[in-house]
Amino acid sequence: MESVDSDKNELHQILYYASLAGSSHNSQPWKVEAYGVDSILVFADATRNLPVVDPTSRELYISIGAFIENLNSAASCYGYKTDIKINTLPVGSSSPVASIALSKFGENKEDPILNEIKLRTTLRTPFDTTSIKQSDWEELVSIEDSHIHYYSATSEQGKYIAKKELEAYTQQAKEIHAQNELASWIRFSNKDAKEKQDGLTTAGMGINGIGGFVVRNFFKPEDSKKESFVTQGINKTTLQVENCGGWIVIT
Repeated sequence: MESVDSDKNELHQILYYASLAGSSHNSQPWKVEAYGVDSILVFADATRNLPVVDPTSRELYISIGAFIENLNSAASCYGYKTDIKINTLPVGSSSPVASIALSKFGENKEDPILNEIKLRTTLRTPFDTTSIKQSDWEELVSIEDSHIHYYSATSEQGKYIAKKELEAYTQQAKEIHAQNELASWIRFSNKDAKEKQDGLTTAGMGINGIGGFVVRNFFKPEDSKKESFVTQGINKTTLQVENCGGWIVIT
């Protein structure tokens, strides 16, 4: 979805912020039907599934959950309460994943969360290696302590997760079918990025400056399958898994 226009109604603006949610390959696998200004149906868009790297649609539904979470946060900033109902559906169902009713309860408020939503990115850059404070991870785990677990980066469990994370990424990065699927979502050129409004752009991948100019103007999506590109991704992932403060595992 294109940048929000201030003269659009509040529902359109809320949906804009929802659309900035993260999704695998930035595939944005959601569809929305809006009724009036207070009722929304959210669907899974099966045409945007990733059958190679997400054959069970697990990541697709996690992405839709991120969309709904963004919508809920943005709605609050515009003075709306949300009544969100999640439907239990078989994978591939054409029925709505969720229905959301909005009710006005207050005035619009300046809230930094809207800017945080716009700034959100997912990059393979090293994280802060400072251990997460015990009070912070205990609060996160307490939400559902039987299904949410924390392991420090220096623990045996943390080291094991880091090792397997890198192995999994490397396996996927070198698999030809996964490479082909990734290439279909690459938007190196400004033209593709503007026309498609989805996928992986140079800015979204953190390729900026002179490097970004070169890639946007001289690279093609198929170049993402070259050994040099694959190796660079593996090297970045190595830095990421070896430089973090801990791991949250949700089961």
